[in-house]
Amino acid sequence: MATQIDRFRCAEVFAKFDIEGDGRLDTRQLNAALDHLGLPAPGAAVEQLLRGFDVDDSGRIEFDEFVALVADVDKRTERQ
Repeated sequence: MATQIDRFRCAEVFAKFDIEGDGRLDTRQLNAALDHLGLPAPGAAVEQLLRGFDVDDSGRIEFDEFVALVADVDKRTERQ
């Protein structure tokens, strides 16, 4: 990953906010995880990110989707 947040850090944060332990984050959990990583996003932006990175259309973000999402958000944040 070419970003500052590596896959290991993503795994730690994902596990912390995957309250149900089902390997998926809902919008609320995703928002909290992004905040924890220092990548806060307004509620509407989080919903848009979820829709954009939810490859399997489950309505929730799985780990690989989360890694891709974080890399994208982190890359955009670095450019600002």
